[in-house]
Formats: sequence, structure tokens, C-alpha cells
Amino acid sequence: MNKKKLNMNQILDRVHEMNHSPRDQLAGAKVVDFLKEQFSLSDGDNEFSIWVLLADRLSLLSRMSEAENVYKEIAETYPEYSQSWHKLAEFYMINDQLVRAAEMMDKAIQIALSDGEFVIMMYTTRARIARQAKDWKTLSSVISRLVEYERPPGSRDYFYECDFVVGLPEGAVEKSLVERLENRCRG
Repeated sequence: MNKKKLNMNQILDRVHEMNHSPRDQLAGAKVVDFLKEQFSLSDGDNEFSIWVLLADRLSLLSRMSEAENVYKEIAETYPEYSQSWHKLAEFYMINDQLVRAAEMMDKAIQIALSDGEFVIMMYTTRARIARQAKDWKTLSSVISRLVEYERPPGSRDYFYECDFVVGLPEGAVEKSLVERLENRCRG
């Protein structure tokens, strides 16, 4: 079979096709094989994005050890990308390894602050980790940093999200701080 290097849009289209093949019981495994093939052909083009798609797919297939190894390899290969550490942190958070998740997010936040990119997204994920860990002191601190953060002009940073403050236990976080964040989310 003649392997062909595809651009990122073609890769995403192909993955979408494979995911929606009603007769294919092995679609997940085929997507993994396809992504590994495209990664081997990438020559650096879209390498990061293909790797993330592969790690995400492995995680969805409950191939957790393989997924963790790929997420770690991404962070080791691209330590200067806040998203590398963010993806690893999300993996740990989903797998209830909250101390590790927090450590990875702290790295991601430092890089994001230095770059001025994705700071809101990084703080938001850090807040979700603190919420999941019931670490109210850290959650308050992260919310405080979120409401004080001013997005630089031209930043690709994300909009504010407030899902992690819904249904907080009474007194977990100062009410006025939550209200300030909710105002940011509405604005």
C-alpha cells in the first residue's frame, strides 16, 4: 500500500470518516494506526497536532498506559508549549491523579504567562483540578488570578468559563470572588 502524507484538514476529515463508519467495529484501532502512520510521515509538519490526536484516541480507547506515554512524550518534545503540559494535566485529571495534574498545570500556567497565550484556558483548567480535589484555598487563589488577568490585545486566549463554580459548597470560595468571575464570564 502506498502511504500518502496528508495535510491536517485531510487527516481530520479521514478520522471523522473512520469514526462514523457504521459497519466498522474496529474504527478506533484503525484511527490509531492511521494517526501513527501520518505521524511517521509528518517530517515535523503538524507533528504536535497529530500526536495530540493519537494520545486522545488512545485515551478514548482506554489504552491508558499508551496514552500517558504519548502525552509525556509530547511534553518532553515540546516543553515550551503550554498546551503540551495542559494535555498531560487533563489526562491526569480525568484519571483522578490530581496532584500530578496540578503539577503539570502549574508548568503550563508559567509558560502561558510568559507567552501571553492561553492564560485563561490554563487557569480555568487549574481551577477545575482544584475543584475536583476540593482544594478550596487553591481554587480561591486561581479564581482571584483569573479575575485580575487582563487579556493582551491580539491574544488567542479563550473566553472565560464559570462551570467550575456552579454548585460550590457554601463558604468554599468567597462569594464576592465568585461574583467577580461570573461577571467576567458574562462580559
